[in-house]
Amino acid sequence: MFKSSTIVDVNGDANYQEGELIRYTFEVQNTGVYPISSVSLSDVYLGGDISSSYISGDANTDGLLDVSEVWTYSSDYVLTNIDISNILVSNTATVSGVSNSVNISDISDSKNTYDLGGSDDNDSDENTSNDPTRTSLRNPLLQLIKGASLNDENGNSIDNIGETITYTFTVSNTGNLPLESVYILDNMFSDTISEVVAGELNSNSILEVDEVWVMNATYIITQTDSIAGLVTN
Repeated sequence: MFKSSTIVDVNGDANYQEGELIRYTFEVQNTGVYPISSVSLSDVYLGGDISSSYISGDANTDGLLDVSEVWTYSSDYVLTNIDISNILVSNTATVSGVSNSVNISDISDSKNTYDLGGSDDNDSDENTSNDPTRTSLRNPLLQLIKGASLNDENGNSIDNIGETITYTFTVSNTGNLPLESVYILDNMFSDTISEVVAGELNSNSILEVDEVWVMNATYIITQTDSIAGLVTN
């Protein structure tokens, strides 16, 4: 049996919150030589017996998992605050049945891309069978808001060549991971913008979750800008 997962972003905000869903898909295949009856699927994370979550695969609708047949199941798990804090949900499922009067069972293998790197031995038992399906909740996100203020240095209420525009960049960590090496690229400026003028609460140069940094940059108005009557970028 293979088990995979996808995250359902219920509110569409590209972040993961309590109450949103992990949608698990289970693929149960008969790899033996006899049909399997009394097929039962269980997953502790999903409340135990989830056999009723069957979707498709019983081609002849005889209630038997025939040789080489693949049955598909799907069930949703509701994320908790503990899951969000752990940034990972990891678990397995078990399928059982009766084949040629013998009780058989199998623990799920993971089909997640997240689990298929390296040796695929994600539980460090030196084999790739019965590995838990891991769903990563790591979600680095940034939000950038840019504002501009014209500086009338000579006080004549006219935009003159050589006067300046102060751009203010407000950078928010809207994800669930701290972010390092935060800087801004703006085609108005030849250098990167990285000096934080406000918002860095603990002075560790890391944009913490929910932290909001403010950065500034000053642009000098050119003759071309003055003729155009507008600066946009």
